[in-house]
Amino acid sequence: MAVTRYCPNCGLERREGERFCRNCGHALGTGQTKLHESPVATTAPLAASSASPAAEQAAGVPASVPDALTTPAPEAPPRALPPPPQPVVRAPRAPIRIPPFKPVALAGGVVILVAVFLPWISGGLSLSGLDVPLEAVWNIDASDSALKLGYAFLVLGAAGAVLSFVERSVGIRRILGSLALALVLGFALQLYRSIDQAGGSFGDVISTIGIGVYVTVAGAICLQLSK
Repeated sequence: MAVTRYCPNCGLERREGERFCRNCGHALGTGQTKLHESPVATTAPLAASSASPAAEQAAGVPASVPDALTTPAPEAPPRALPPPPQPVVRAPRAPIRIPPFKPVALAGGVVILVAVFLPWISGGLSLSGLDVPLEAVWNIDASDSALKLGYAFLVLGAAGAVLSFVERSVGIRRILGSLALALVLGFALQLYRSIDQAGGSFGDVISTIGIGVYVTVAGAICLQLSK
């Protein structure tokens, strides 16, 4: 009896002298016979390797597996989280715009308005700007007329006070101040000439000119210096 070199049950290689397989215990025959190559053992791997695809399909084993089935599906990209809710920011209220205020110009206009009602000629007469005719600017001996010097200064003072709240009115305010200063200085000059012709002195001129003239000069200078 030929002794196979491999166990016919599990295929483990047999050692010389073994009668039972040391793996599965299958009877291997007497151990006196010299081991030789078993044709079954040598051809078994070849038979297994030469199995046709048709045989594999008959046995239920697929001949080949497509790469699409063996390749793992790509992972889906992580889902982007929605942005966190933004806080509701209310639009700031538009600030209340205060018109530009020029205190020097306003003070100049108010001072001129007040000076109209103050005495322009003292010396017992106490004539205000509303009593002196406008012609006294170039002729102090002018007769009484409907147009008074005080009316002109009322217009100049009111215009200067209103323009103190108007932007970019510096040029106009300075013109008003220059006009008021020219009128009051013209009146003072004519008064000086009249007193001087009558034989009076400079002191008589100072005592005759009322406080309204000085106040008007101060208001006209404020209009000219305002920015």
